[in-house]
Amino acid sequence: MAKKRDYYETLGIKRGDSEVEIKKAYRKLARKFHPDINPGDKSAEERFKEIQEAYDILRDKEKRQKYDTFGHSAFEQGFDPGRRSEETYRHRAGRRAPFTDFGGTSTGAEGFADFGDLFGNLFRNAGKGGQTPGPSQGQDLEYSLEIDFMLAALGGLTQILLQKESVCEACLGSGAKAGSRPQTCPVCQGSGMAKIVQGTFNFSQPCSRCAGTGKVITDPCPNCLGRGQTVKSERVQVKIPTGVQDNSRIRLAGKGGPGQKGGPAGDLYIVLQVAKHPFFRREDDDIFLDIPISLSEAVLGTKVIIPTIDGKTTLTIPPGIQSGQKLRMRGLGVHHLKGDGRGDQYAIIKIVAPKQLSSKARALMEEFARLETENPRADTGW
Repeated sequence: MAKKRDYYETLGIKRGDSEVEIKKAYRKLARKFHPDINPGDKSAEERFKEIQEAYDILRDKEKRQKYDTFGHSAFEQGFDPGRRSEETYRHRAGRRAPFTDFGGTSTGAEGFADFGDLFGNLFRNAGKGGQTPGPSQGQDLEYSLEIDFMLAALGGLTQILLQKESVCEACLGSGAKAGSRPQTCPVCQGSGMAKIVQGTFNFSQPCSRCAGTGKVITDPCPNCLGRGQTVKSERVQVKIPTGVQDNSRIRLAGKGGPGQKGGPAGDLYIVLQVAKHPFFRREDDDIFLDIPISLSEAVLGTKVIIPTIDGKTTLTIPPGIQSGQKLRMRGLGVHHLKGDGRGDQYAIIKIVAPKQLSSKARALMEEFARLETENPRADTGW
């Protein structure tokens, strides 16, 4: 079996990076290697799976702590954290006997540090009770989706391809091979808690053999290797409401991570990013469009056919219009996301002077200049 890459290396981050930095790195890589972006590219698909696996571990505080302590082996079938913890302690203590002398003999700062590490977990685990964890809801997932400008403005349907953990179909999430079932843990006798005696103190903590579940899998499912979950690809249809904007969130109930022990699945949150349009610009629910017109059209007025998000329409331009002037077209903007009504469309006039003139046109313009009486700089106060 090929050696797994370090999860931090997979996401291109450092061990001390925050949850925000982890999520930022994941989103950048997921967009680059997502199967929808790289159709038919098997190497990109495998890279995406690596990225997803690393993110699933590092975004979860408990899983990240286990990974930082034990590495990939923490998530292998039959992993025994109690044995690993004991080995770690013996190594750190330099194979010294555990500190149990409460008298006046000093062991130095290092000895007290080991003492604190040894008992810290015991005190933290005290009082958690001996009940086996029951069903729990799956994790909520987040998916960044870029959509077309017109889809955001008008709404509609689109599809996404998800690769996520799902309940194993072979064992229905039990982790046990078909025809078998998890057995009562022989260490804790099904209580999920193990008793630890240290000197005159008695403590209880989750059983390291069954991880506090009270059950062990003796014959694991070959499909999921006892995990009860597998990574599956799923196409999900997403309904885009009219009027969504950048960072709008759409909740798909039950499309998140699978529940544990029969618990309900989490939710999937689609975070939208709206692509730019070649000529429409949007501000809130209003749309802006530049309208180039000739000098004669500006002077004499005209009618021009222009685009809107609903199709083409005729815009009347009055005589003497100025460059930069906005003409308001009521109700031709984006539908409001909440409530009835729509924004407006604004046509912004851009007067384009001719770059070349025929001799006849130039003569007419010179004649017009001689007849013109208005001075456009008269009111500047210069």
